[in-house]
Amino acid sequence: MITEADIAAVGKTTRTHGVHGELACTFDTEFDLDRCTCFIFDMDAIFVPFFVAAHRYKNDTTTLVKIDDIDDEQTARALCGKTIYVKKELVADNDRLSLDYFVGFDIVDTQLGHIGTIGSVDESTVNALFAVGEQLIPVNEAFIDHIDHEHKTLYMNLPEGLLSL
Repeated sequence: MITEADIAAVGKTTRTHGVHGELACTFDTEFDLDRCTCFIFDMDAIFVPFFVAAHRYKNDTTTLVKIDDIDDEQTARALCGKTIYVKKELVADNDRLSLDYFVGFDIVDTQLGHIGTIGSVDESTVNALFAVGEQLIPVNEAFIDHIDHEHKTLYMNLPEGLLSL
């Protein structure tokens, strides 16, 4: 069984391409597509592997991918808009996670307890921020004590007074 701890999000399927079941994909994380034997999709809360038959680059931002046993546009359409996951070992930098990965994680502070759930990540400034309700919490590795991937919880030790700003 594939678990969320075994995989990493690398991009999305954007649309179908042609009538033979190819998918147009965009990737926001570097990974070894040539060694990738399958894409993994969340299908009704179950991670399901779909085996890559072939791929080709359409342009700098789009890759066309043919999946085994998907031979028509209608079947391929069921995968449009889905997040593409791959095995973590294929991702270029396993030690660094995309900040969007943390959306949906709960933040628990060592002193204050449960702060809330990360709703989005603001990367429009030099310092990225986790948006938790109306609160903005700086993304700083020094503040992070522990990441519980299984329970989607980020344990932090925030500086005193930070949340009252």
